[in-house]
Amino acid sequence: MSDPWAEVRRFAAGQYGLVSRRQALACGLTAETVRHRLRTERLRRVYGGVYQTQPGDCTWEAKAAAALLAVWSGGYPIDAVLAG
Repeated sequence: MSDPWAEVRRFAAGQYGLVSRRQALACGLTAETVRHRLRTERLRRVYGGVYQTQPGDCTWEAKAAAALLAVWSGGYPIDAVLAG
């Protein structure tokens, strides 16, 4: 069985280090695991339901991508959303 956190990181790698709650759950994290990672700062909330998976400040591109993910969390990589 695959490691859900590795799946989240792989997914986030194509989205400026971001993942939506829906995407994290689809990767196999449980709601409790998401809450725990927020409490322990392994995930950092950028906008409601959108989390940064990497340490450090968000770039403006990441903040823009996070805003898109917050509004539209269809589970697709942000590059695919932007490309249409």
